[in-house]
Amino acid sequence: MSEYIGLPTLDVRETAGTATVTQFTYDLLSENDYEPYILFNSIPWDECLTIKDFMKGNREVNSQEGTYNGMKGVRISRVFPELAVTNYLLNDRRWQQALENTHKNLVVGGTCLQGLPLARNDIPFGCWIGTTLRDQGLSDGSDSYLRLLRDTLSSIALYRFEKYVLEQAATVIVQSGHTKASVVETTDVSPNNIKVIPFPIDINKFKPTERNHSNEILFVGRFNAPRKNIFNLLIAFDKVLERFPDATLTLVGEEPNTGVLKKIKELGIKSSVKFPGTVPDVVPYYQHATVFVLPSDQEGLGIVGLEAQSCATPVVSTDCGGPTEYIEHGGNGYIVPRDDPSKLAAHIERLLADEELWESFAYMSRKNVVENFSEEIVASALLEEIESLPTTSNSSTVR
Repeated sequence: MSEYIGLPTLDVRETAGTATVTQFTYDLLSENDYEPYILFNSIPWDECLTIKDFMKGNREVNSQEGTYNGMKGVRISRVFPELAVTNYLLNDRRWQQALENTHKNLVVGGTCLQGLPLARNDIPFGCWIGTTLRDQGLSDGSDSYLRLLRDTLSSIALYRFEKYVLEQAATVIVQSGHTKASVVETTDVSPNNIKVIPFPIDINKFKPTERNHSNEILFVGRFNAPRKNIFNLLIAFDKVLERFPDATLTLVGEEPNTGVLKKIKELGIKSSVKFPGTVPDVVPYYQHATVFVLPSDQEGLGIVGLEAQSCATPVVSTDCGGPTEYIEHGGNGYIVPRDDPSKLAAHIERLLADEELWESFAYMSRKNVVENFSEEIVASALLEEIESLPTTSNSSTVR
């Protein structure tokens, strides 16, 4: 019989990078005679037990088995989501029930917080994470002062939870050397117990196509989040327009908040900035763009940069952590100082102005991903780690 592998993760219906890596892990396990099963806290508040619900007399903490994004699993109601800090505490019984039959467990993130129910109940597990809370930050760029206050008050407890989970894990796997360094700095986990296995890129999906050089600059992601520092890119783009007035900036992702819109108006660049919103398929955007830009203050890896490279789109990034592991400055892209829009603009302009340079960077970008970050390469390394995970005291067969 197949081994039953629990994959505690984030809500795959509401996340991007974590959903992708969870799907990859799920498919890998399925193809190798394991029986994977995802477990996650629901993000939508109508699936949670809110303080308002509780005051009305509702005390039920629900869990619902089903298929989520094509993966079998269970979603578990958060309790008092208004507080954040209670997310994996007050629904602990539901988590224990969901984990009753797992033979092995691999926490997949994002961060590792979804491993808290396992750590608290002495259930063996490993982690494969993309970042830490310190690097990711707790604020999501919301305009809500109440949410900012909640995040600030929760931060001390959440940092302690993260440290506890990482120190309880049988093995810690991270997606970049930058995140490894962050784990070593903030926990007592030995560097020898931390493996680096990068985020897998589907090179058959993210692939180059014929393009005309449209002077389009692209960003993909949660640009309202403070750590993405989108103002850095907006100011740089304003400078680029002085030399390339036909250039466009496309920001794929969420709807812009009031701060972003105000900055665009202040710079007078509204007619050159596009907001396609959340798109069903981001690949055509990568394929069409001339330059992809990561203006962030911090990135654990910067998955979107790898996706762009796989589509042979050169990346200009700030020196924000993870991207330095796949961008060779002057070889396949550029790394510039953080929060220096003048230097960011200058390096974008180099690629817009020099087609021969662009062709060289495009070729080397694609080559880098194919040789170092393809799903085939990552699958072999990850499967080896999964096979060595400690087993639980539960049955080893599928329930």
